[in-house]
Amino acid sequence: MDDVVITYAPKAYDDFASKDSEFRSCESKLDKIAVGLNKKFHGKKTTKFFCLPCLANYLDVTVEELLDKVEEFKTQGCDLF
Repeated sequence: MDDVVITYAPKAYDDFASKDSEFRSCESKLDKIAVGLNKKFHGKKTTKFFCLPCLANYLDVTVEELLDKVEEFKTQGCDLF
């Protein structure tokens, strides 16, 4: 399966994403949760990331639903968070 190409992502980034990662125009800062969710949904090798609100919009869910999913993934032993 090919990596998903993501259209929106923040300009700023932190230590959770590699310097090769691609970011775009919404200007939100990425945090560990946003990076983990992008990797969980789009593959660990993805280099393009959505911030949490843009990811929720892209997936047509709420930010709260994404955060609930993070807790579910944590209980399943996911190490991305």
